[in-house]
Amino acid sequence: MATTNIPISVQPDDIPAPAQSYQQAMQNLNAIVVASPSQSGVVVLTPQQLTTVNTQAGQHYKLRRRGDNNLQTPDNVVAVRHGDDLHLRYADGSAVSFENFYSVCTNGSECSVDVAGDGGQSFSLSGANVGNGVVADDGLLVYAHGEHDVLMSMAQDQKGLSSAILGLSGTEEVTYLPPSNQAIGLALGAMALAALASSKTNSNSGNVPLGADAKIAGDAATRALAAISSAADNDSAKSTITDAATYLAAGVSGVSAENLGAVNSALDSKAITGANAGTAAQVQGIVNAYNAILSSADGSVGSTATPLTGAQYTAVGVTGVSGNSQPGNALHLLDSVVDVSAPTLVDTVPELQLMANAAAHVISGAAGGAAPSLEELKALGIVGVTDANLLSVQNAIANTADNGTGVDTQAALQIVVNGAVASHPIISTALGGVSNLDVSSDLVLTANQTVTLGTGFIHITDKGGSNGGTGYQSDTNTNNQDIDVASAVKSGLLNISGTGTNTKIIINPQWDLDLSSNYQISIDDTVFRNADGTQAAVPFVPINFSTVTPGTHTTGKAITEAAASQIMNDNTGLLVASKSWLDVQAIGNNTGSVAQLGTLSGGAFALVMKNYATTPGGPSGDGSDGMAAHDTFVGFTNFGADDVVYLDSQVNNFATQLFEGKNTQMTDGSNQTGGLTGQNALVFGEVNTPKQQGNQAMVLLGLENNTANTIYSSIYTFDANNIGWANVWHPLTAPVVMG
Repeated sequence: MATTNIPISVQPDDIPAPAQSYQQAMQNLNAIVVASPSQSGVVVLTPQQLTTVNTQAGQHYKLRRRGDNNLQTPDNVVAVRHGDDLHLRYADGSAVSFENFYSVCTNGSECSVDVAGDGGQSFSLSGANVGNGVVADDGLLVYAHGEHDVLMSMAQDQKGLSSAILGLSGTEEVTYLPPSNQAIGLALGAMALAALASSKTNSNSGNVPLGADAKIAGDAATRALAAISSAADNDSAKSTITDAATYLAAGVSGVSAENLGAVNSALDSKAITGANAGTAAQVQGIVNAYNAILSSADGSVGSTATPLTGAQYTAVGVTGVSGNSQPGNALHLLDSVVDVSAPTLVDTVPELQLMANAAAHVISGAAGGAAPSLEELKALGIVGVTDANLLSVQNAIANTADNGTGVDTQAALQIVVNGAVASHPIISTALGGVSNLDVSSDLVLTANQTVTLGTGFIHITDKGGSNGGTGYQSDTNTNNQDIDVASAVKSGLLNISGTGTNTKIIINPQWDLDLSSNYQISIDDTVFRNADGTQAAVPFVPINFSTVTPGTHTTGKAITEAAASQIMNDNTGLLVASKSWLDVQAIGNNTGSVAQLGTLSGGAFALVMKNYATTPGGPSGDGSDGMAAHDTFVGFTNFGADDVVYLDSQVNNFATQLFEGKNTQMTDGSNQTGGLTGQNALVFGEVNTPKQQGNQAMVLLGLENNTANTIYSSIYTFDANNIGWANVWHPLTAPVVMG
């Protein structure tokens, strides 16, 4: 083949390197050197290594190799752009990178690199040679020249480069230049990328013709169609046809940036192969069909004047759809769904295929055949279906007309579904996320229709304390309650009141909940059913809530330091304000003066102490009141009918702790140091371990409206001579309780 020859005996004037350096460099018969007119010395390339040249403005670099009797411009070269760098690679593995070439050499007058060209002439590369879409050596192919077979050998494992070389005319001297025409360039670039990304075996995938304008084998339309056909064969359109220009070059209209993804999805469907997309007419048919589908999908009911046909769905790769839309058939339902969908819901073939399958199963299900799945019903835009009511929905579809006319539009199908869903009660509650529930509160659920009981359990799960894992006074017990609905109504733990949407399910826990604790309520799916017992309730999603943490005393008064709580109203199921809770344990002891914490007027309060007793009180126990307290010596005024002294049991076991209020001693609080006139003192025994400073725990209560300052000797009345203060001042609820 022709080469660029310079007599070896003459040092060329355009390479004024020092003779010694240049001559030494030229002693190697095969070495390739880089030289420039204004740089001293030369750079010698080493086979199988990359040499770096710092590109300088004003330099015109030349590549030379010594022949037998002359200097030659080395052939078999591939030029690739990597960012701003120009890489040249030769057949012997020599490579040179001109760093920052494209930022320095913006045009040929500033600087350039001469490489081998056609007919023994050099070809000058400058910043204008940028590449146009063909991927080679992990960059953009700028130029290639040499023997066809040698270049193909250099292109091993480089599908973009090999496709480019294969497309060049000739078997000996060949040259690749990127296309200069923009439309052709985009189409051909897409074709080369398609070949690069192909993962399927195809007899034509490696023979996509590419090259400079004068060397393109065949016209751009043929090449663009070849790229489209190859993409359809390889299901690679999404990754390889990235611009509508490829379709334009193939002579196909109607493709834009907006619908490119949808058209590519059709090519990537299993049903569309290269045989279905090998001519402009075939591809145009695909585009037209998808555009009709997208046009129908405008989100407006009945806006499609001409129903879509089975042939249009088939054209884009959807299978199982044929014929024309008729009342009662699957296509009628599918068209209805597409009509009311947004374009983004139908712009891929998998989306359309799922809709088509779903429509077929709905019509089949109406006739007693295969029924639609939950996923398929959702694909049709149907709402309200869950795993729990799916069977009811499928049965409702089966109970429509066998000819499908009862479910052949989205609207008609939704009506059927709504009827089926409505037969399943929905249970809800206002408890979710509550952080300060009164521990004595009922747990109230609301049903959207009348319910009956099935079988199973209601679970009240104590998930541990909310104070870093512990509850009130370092409580580490977890007291779960599992309520069997088979006996719960009879035992008073469960009550259903009201009908219809006013139905309330009232859970009365066997024990008060633990203070300062996290809870979850869950319900077995079989517990509640509709009025006639035929349908189970929609599965209840477990609800988390927390109980109130009593406020702690520092230097203030009860009215400001107590923590507010909420309680559930049994009639409405709503949360309402309840007592404010104050921890009075360990405030003072009876060796000193009473800590007076002020008035309880203007609110409802719970004064909390932990019960440390290990033996029950009353006649079945040790005969005491069953309360063992920590040191406490505290007083209040205006203790009213809505206030309570709350003795917290953390064991929930009457065999261990049982409070007997009749046995609690009472005395005149004014006799205590710091006590006030009219204060009645509740006297509790103290726990022995740990040892307390005092010998009795006392809570001094000035009773609201007790203007006579009456002092009582007991909480409850024993006889005519021993009238209890609870019977007079707290007749509706117990003033001292253990929970």
